[in-house]
Order: sequence, then C-alpha cells, then structure tokens
Amino acid sequence: MKKRRGGQGIQQTKDKPKLTSTQNSLLAPTRLNYHRTPSPIDLPAEILLIIFKFAYEQCRTPMSSTSPNHTTQWLNADPLSPSFFPHSIASVSSFWRDVMYMEPKFWTRFVVFVGHTNLDEVQTYLDWTKGQLLDIFIISKCNGGMPPLRERNLVESCMQVLSPHFHRCRTIRISVTLRSSLPRLDHHFCCAALDLTYLRIDCKINNAVSDSWSNDIAEWSFSSRGLEKLHLDSIYLREAWFRESRWLRILPILRKLTISSGSPSVGKGSTSDQTTLNHVLAVTRAPGQLSSLTIKGPVSIKYDRITGPYAYYITLKLDGMTQSSVQTFVNAYRPLNLHLRNLAPSFDFDILLGGPVRYSMLTLCNCPSFDDGVITWTIWKFYPQLQALNIIDCAKVTPAACKSLVENVYQSRVGATSKQPMRGWPSERTENPLKTLTVVGGARISAVDRRWFESRVLNFDWQAAMAGHKPSKYIDSDGE
Repeated sequence: MKKRRGGQGIQQTKDKPKLTSTQNSLLAPTRLNYHRTPSPIDLPAEILLIIFKFAYEQCRTPMSSTSPNHTTQWLNADPLSPSFFPHSIASVSSFWRDVMYMEPKFWTRFVVFVGHTNLDEVQTYLDWTKGQLLDIFIISKCNGGMPPLRERNLVESCMQVLSPHFHRCRTIRISVTLRSSLPRLDHHFCCAALDLTYLRIDCKINNAVSDSWSNDIAEWSFSSRGLEKLHLDSIYLREAWFRESRWLRILPILRKLTISSGSPSVGKGSTSDQTTLNHVLAVTRAPGQLSSLTIKGPVSIKYDRITGPYAYYITLKLDGMTQSSVQTFVNAYRPLNLHLRNLAPSFDFDILLGGPVRYSMLTLCNCPSFDDGVITWTIWKFYPQLQALNIIDCAKVTPAACKSLVENVYQSRVGATSKQPMRGWPSERTENPLKTLTVVGGARISAVDRRWFESRVLNFDWQAAMAGHKPSKYIDSDGE
C-alpha cells in the first residue's frame, strides 16, 4: 500500500482510521481534516491520542472502594485551574478537541460555567459517557454583577440538563454566586446516588432568601449512603431540620462535613439565616464515622444550652466566626483538635484557651490577636500535653516565644524538680510531647534558632514572611 507524507504525518491514502458509529456521529460537524495545511506543532492523531491517554492516567488514582467496573477515580483538582483536564487540552485547538472526542472516558469529568458553557455540548458528553461514573462541576464565575433572576434561571437550565445523571455521579459540586440561585434539593436530587462520595453546594454572597424556600418542602427521596465528604450552605441545614434530618441522618460513612454561609450582601441582610446549634448538632452527632466538622462563617448562631455527649473525636474547624460563636461550638463539642481561621483582631484567646476544653492539636490561621503572650503564658499554662501547634499568617509570633513554649512543655513532661535547659539530645525529641511545630508567615528565624528547634521538635518547619508577602491560602487535607 502506497504511503505519503501528509499534514498529519504519515497517512494512508486509501484507508483512513476507522471510527465507531458513535464517534462518527459526534465528529460529523467537525470531521478530522487529513489534508489541511501542515503546521509545525501538528502531530498525527494517533500520536496525540497516546499522549492524551497518558495525561488522563496522570489525573487518575486507585479507588478506595471496590467497584467491579471502575478501578480508578479522578484526583482532586481545582476546576478553575488552567491545567484542569480535559478542558486544558481540548482548548488548544479544534483538531486537538476532535481527537479528545475519540475517547468518551476523557469526558467523565467536566466543568459547566454558568452562562458560558454550551449546554448542547454538555448533553453530548452525557450521552456519550452513558454507563460511566461522572465528576460534575457547576461553577458561576460572576462576582455579583449578574441580576439575581438571571443567574437563578441559568442555574436552573444547567440543573435540568445535569440532574437526570446525578444517579451515576461520584462528585457533584455546585458553586453559585448568590444564595437565591442555589438549587432546590427536592426538585433536582430525587434519585439513589449510590456511587456519590463528594457533594458540595454553596454560594459566595448571602442575599436575602424568604423562609418559604425551606418551609414549603414537598416529600422527596434522595439516597447517598456512600457519601464521604459533604459541603452544604447553611440554608440546607434548616431544610434538613424541617425534614427531621431524614437524609443527613442516613449517611453511615460520612467523614467530613462543611457548613458555610456566603458573605452578607452589601446593604441587605438575610434575616432567615438563623442557624441554631441544635440544627448543627442534629446532623453531626448522628453519623458514627464523622471525623471533621468545618463551619465557615459568618453564620448566625443562636445560643443553645447543650450538655453531652461530647464529640471529642471530631476535628472542629471554625472560619470567620465571632467570639461567642466559637465559644458556643467549642463548649458543645469539646474537640481534641481545633482549627481557627480568619478571626477578628479583637478575638480574646485567653478566654477561649483558658476554658474547660483541652486540645491536643491547635491550628491558627490569619488570627491577628494570637501573639507571643498567648504562647508563653496561656498555652504553656493550660496545655502541657499539647502535641501539635500550627501557626499560619500570625505576624506577631516570634522564635523566642516558641522556644520558651518548647522548653516549658518538655519540663512539664519529664517532671524535673529544677528547670534545666534542653540540651538537644536525640531522646528529647521523642520525649517532648510537642511533636509538631509549624510557623508560616511569622518573624524571621536565625540559623542557630532553626537548629535549636530541629534538635528538640520531631516535626519542625518555620517559613518567615517575606517582603510583599500575601496571606497564605491555607489548604487542609479536605482540599477546602
């Protein structure tokens, strides 16, 4: 058979690559052109497909659960990242996009940008990947400039196309701008999503939503017994409360729960967002496997007097909350691990840390009032058994205060009758209760001090704030 050099490399003049009937129907509007003008960056479709398959495999990881048809799953990734697969490759050129169309499995994860993505094209992906698990992201990129009714209608259009396929989703994330655009659960989540492991529905701006949004709920059926990570806007918490928490109580392997509330809209308050502690407790004390609870404020917390049983095993993460709200949650849960982020400069740590709750791990991120005084006095006095201290973007923390803390914690552990300075022996690293000390965005540290810490703390890291330093976007293991 005679071969010649074409625009796409070595091509067969008589026989072109054969496509299936499904691929032919999908590629009909933009069929591959094997005789177009050569380009220096062009590669044969066959070679490109091999490269794309390799890129696909790099985005996959073995599944934790045993599934007969799917041995791998998508890695966690930021859907807004320019390198997000498959859109990063498909956007290079129309030819690359056509090659990507030849593998339906490439499109089992995709992003729908509200008001920008062609929903007819999305329907093609959904029809093409029938029978395969999906990771779906619905993202609104507007920053409040879009009229509320328009965004709500656009989100509704997306849900009409995507919700019939929720039963075969592994990941569903719906992030809108306005709370009034959040989808109704009883309208779009009426299925048994047995493979769903991660569900996130949240908003950026908390504009006013009438109470009827939660009060006029009809009966509905939604099951997701395989759910492991759940992130909900607080308005859904009240909805679950009105439903007597039937859905959220039947999540036997739920490990991580995040409850958030968008920033208040300028000039408007949302009086309906009266999330009470009882609402939270109703859906967090029932699941037996819950290990992490994150509350992202501002959330209006109505004080409820709660007495046990306390969830000591939960890692409690509170973000952007007031002093009273933090105290309320801490007293209700009595957690061993506490994470605090984005607290006001007036926050009083002496009141919080001097209370009856004792923590084994503390993480402070962007807390201006956390300073040397808190470290050298409050933490040492009340937390002699502290095992881990992580300090991120708290500029008032110095190496001298942390050295004093390490010394004092060690002395309380060994029970020395007279204080003797730590000599940096290897045994001191293992005997010291404080196993982890991490400081990011703090004061500068000398080489001598760094060696001192490394010889006395098992896991030590200190990254000083540099000129022009921006606050760190602290990402925990949840990816939040």
